[in-house]
Amino acid sequence: MIRLLEHRDAFIAQQIFDLFQCSYKIEADLLGIPYDQFPPLVRRIAEIQRSETSFYGYRNNNQLLGVIEINLFEASISIDSVVVHYKHFRKGIGKELISYIINQPTKSTFIVQTGLLNKPAILLYQQQGFVEVKRWQTSTGVDLVQLTKSTKRSD
Repeated sequence: MIRLLEHRDAFIAQQIFDLFQCSYKIEADLLGIPYDQFPPLVRRIAEIQRSETSFYGYRNNNQLLGVIEINLFEASISIDSVVVHYKHFRKGIGKELISYIINQPTKSTFIVQTGLLNKPAILLYQQQGFVEVKRWQTSTGVDLVQLTKSTKRSD
């Protein structure tokens, strides 16, 4: 079940933080980035609590198994994070979280970026109809890719 998370609550923020830590270590390994240099892994609980983004969680038996973090803009939604507990990879949780967001009747353009070497994430977004629009390299040498998806809304 997917629900909006009250990320300002200390207990919920801790759960989000713990899930980010276990999931983003896998991505850091895929990208060849040391943990202490990977921005999602150096993010602290207090930063999650202060965030102006929205977090939606996928729970099963009251266990938080996945989180999607979004940022609402005037004309689009930026998907800032999609994480799934590594013990639950390839069970469709990431797909459900993304589908939940893109099927909301709010915005029609969705933007996401990920590491170019994160092939599982890129494939997941492409399966949801996202298309690559840009590639670049960060100042630390990490290759990134941006994907977007536009949908029609009957406003």
